[in-house]
Amino acid sequence: YFAMTLLIRELANELCQGRLLFVLEGGYALSGLQEGTQAVLSGLLGSERAASIPTLEVPEGTSLRGIIDAAAQVHAARHPGFGAP
Repeated sequence: YFAMTLLIRELANELCQGRLLFVLEGGYALSGLQEGTQAVLSGLLGSERAASIPTLEVPEGTSLRGIIDAAAQVHAARHPGFGAP
C-alpha cells in the first residue's frame, strides 16, 4: 500500500493539482487494517519507508513472471523506470 500510495500521489500531483480522496474500506483482520492504514498514511506524508517494503522474487519462465512483465511494460510506457530493479 505504501508504494501504491506514492504512485497515486505522484499522479495526483501531475493530473489534478495534488488532490486525492482515499476511502477506508472495513476489514476483518484488525492487524491487516492497521498495517495497510499506516502504509497509506506514510505514503501520503512522504515518509521514507520504502526500504522496509518486502519484495518477492518470481522465477523466470513462470506464468506469473510473464503477467508481471507484461503489466510492467504497459506501465513503463507512462512511467519510465517502472518495474526496474
